[in-house]
Amino acid sequence: MRTNQWLLGLCAAMALAAGCRTPPPPPRIDPVIERHVANARNAYGADMTERAADYFKQALDRAHLLGDTGEIARNAYNLAVCLSRMKEWSAARTAWEEADWAFRESGHRPSELMLLQVRIARGAGRADVARQLAAAYLEQHPDGRRADTRRAEFQALLAAMLCDAQDYQSAADLLSTVDPSEINDKLVLADLEQTRARIARQRQTPREAAAAFDQAARLYQTTGQFNAMADCLADAARMHAALGEPGAAAERFYRAALSMRQQARPQEAMDLLELALPLAEHAGDEVLLRVLQATSEPPGAHEDTE
Repeated sequence: MRTNQWLLGLCAAMALAAGCRTPPPPPRIDPVIERHVANARNAYGADMTERAADYFKQALDRAHLLGDTGEIARNAYNLAVCLSRMKEWSAARTAWEEADWAFRESGHRPSELMLLQVRIARGAGRADVARQLAAAYLEQHPDGRRADTRRAEFQALLAAMLCDAQDYQSAADLLSTVDPSEINDKLVLADLEQTRARIARQRQTPREAAAAFDQAARLYQTTGQFNAMADCLADAARMHAALGEPGAAAERFYRAALSMRQQARPQEAMDLLELALPLAEHAGDEVLLRVLQATSEPPGAHEDTE
């Protein structure tokens, strides 16, 4: 089964990916659950993750009422995905644990569930646990078995976590074994590109780093990870500035600043705007320079005073 970005594996919203290789679940027969899930899909597709989480919680509550283990598994999983996207890590872990129990009861524990477990552990700051979980999966799924796209996804995530730990060489060695064409999860692809960029930056190859940060920003945008998108845009801007490309750098700093302002990061946004101004001036981009000047001014700067 192939889906749009919000679907993954279990035929419900997966904030992290865009593909499915697990067997399809049995048809739902409860109309109330169907209605809640349909509403959740629509909300997720409209980037309303919090509303999608509410609908999945209602579907999960209905599954509890029915005592339907299969529906509990799917809707607890979907709820965990939404909560992860919202960075509500404690609640995501609780939902994930219920999904894990229900899938174990059904006798089928899909790899998507384990991938989400790694993401939740990493997001919650349990880096050692996340690395151990990813490494354990890779040990259990060695090369030479049937084609396993999940293996590539776990490799990409582990490499990103090795970069987090500043072990760039191990991350580079691991990335050399990853084939991006095997990865269906767009968020994993974004992490992969960001990791490549971080390694290239550490190796002082700014052209390669700039291209990878730009690609990571595009992928984070498509998966709704706007904080990560803004960070990658700012990192790409720094690489373009190092390459002597002030226009490209100024444009990226500006876009990153606009996004950060909308995400309650005003001081970071102002810092980036201050970096963008001289770059736009040096590039001779008068239009962007005027926009930056207007954006950087405090409210009411042009109002008449008595």
